Amino acid sequence: MTTKELNSLLNELLSLSGEREWFEYKHNWFQPEQVGEYVSALSNSASLKGKPYGYLIWGIDDSTRKIVGTKVRLDSEKKGNREFSKWLSTMLVPRIVFDTFGWEVDGLHLELLRVEAARNQPVKFKGEGFFRINSSNTNLKDYPNIERKIWTAETPTRFEFASAAEDLSAKDVLNLLNTKSFYTLRKAEVSESPVRIIGDLLESKIINVDDNGKYTIPNYTALVLANQLSDFTHLERKAIRLIFYSGYNKVKGEREIIGRKGYAVGFEGLIQYMMDRLPQSEIIESALRVEMKMYPEVAIRELIANAMIHQDLCQSGTNPMIEVYKDRIEITNNGTPLIAPLRFIDEVPRSRNEFLAGLMRQFHICEERGSGIKRVVTLAEAYQLPPPDFQQLESHVRAVLYAPRPLAGMDRTERIRACYQHACLKFVSNDYLTNESLRKRFKIEEEKSYTTSRIIADTVEEGLIVPRVSKGRWSRYVPYWADEINVRLTSH
Repeated sequence: MTTKELNSLLNELLSLSGEREWFEYKHNWFQPEQVGEYVSALSNSASLKGKPYGYLIWGIDDSTRKIVGTKVRLDSEKKGNREFSKWLSTMLVPRIVFDTFGWEVDGLHLELLRVEAARNQPVKFKGEGFFRINSSNTNLKDYPNIERKIWTAETPTRFEFASAAEDLSAKDVLNLLNTKSFYTLRKAEVSESPVRIIGDLLESKIINVDDNGKYTIPNYTALVLANQLSDFTHLERKAIRLIFYSGYNKVKGEREIIGRKGYAVGFEGLIQYMMDRLPQSEIIESALRVEMKMYPEVAIRELIANAMIHQDLCQSGTNPMIEVYKDRIEITNNGTPLIAPLRFIDEVPRSRNEFLAGLMRQFHICEERGSGIKRVVTLAEAYQLPPPDFQQLESHVRAVLYAPRPLAGMDRTERIRACYQHACLKFVSNDYLTNESLRKRFKIEEEKSYTTSRIIADTVEEGLIVPRVSKGRWSRYVPYWADEINVRLTSH
């Protein structure tokens, strides 16, 4: 974390009325064994409260919440002859990520220990699990119901509903959120009345009101409507990252842009910025030369929106990323897909972040009808692009949109993928893949139908399509999964 981020976090915590279960202040106190218990307690309590991290901060008087500085230096502290951090990491089960930071505020030194929230099982220190009741560490074994909640917590869903900021006044809410976008994106009349705006935000579940009359902004709202994501420290790394490269690899980057605004607030600006800088291709239309963008804008919009709403928000240290190369655009989001990439075209979509997806749909950024990927593949065919590639990586999903390239420039894998995607598009439209339909997809002359026959045969060999009707050149094919769902097509 940068000094700016540390100060922003500190100000956010100090603005709350006292300590919470997921953070604790200390002055000069430091005892390794007890710190280990705190790490367990803060991690488990952060999970229970839906927070991404727990924090232990040295240099704050816990009664007055004033900055007093500290003598503690976590990087040089030891447990016996071992470095404290290395010793602590071996005492925790499961192994979790924790980070230490030191910085100065008005000449006073502060130290921060940041620990990630427990995920799907309690974090234990030396075999014992702890959590916090008010400001006291308590052994989990005495509270089996609490421990069970950690085991069964659905962390990715919980992250949406966790607080991005709390104990806010109405003025704070209006400063942090872009309320004009809240109205314009919903195609509603913009209100200038603070009372009316707060009422509309509450009615739409954009914000929540607490028992004390203060307001809370959930993570899903901040991600979508923030004026500045940096105002919400733990969400800043969720900003979209856009990188342009001058060649075919990452060796030379031309420019890099990191989004500052909430996803819905900054979406149109991001798309326009990209489209203005993408290369154009020249086509002949009605005997006239026409300049058009190399990539269809609608496809880019769909893929970027998908990356935003389907990311695993609980994975830290990574942004949704758009990388523009000379011959392709790669759009990557963290998190493994909830459905297999081969079924992206036909399967009913499953939202990892339901409220985030709902807001994005409400603001007309995306749909939840499952038509997005189908539209991308349809546009790739219409623009005569190589087939998009949807890749499942170890902990990410990547969609690749390729620049125009003739069939002769596509390798066997790409031809097979195009054939399979074409079969999927046909099937979901109550139709079949045929030699003729594939020739039209690739714009192949009829006398060269043997080329499409070869592609179809290769795709059958790979097990991605199967013949439904076998009649030589007039055979009809469906995706491999069509028989599994027992759907009968209308004859054509």
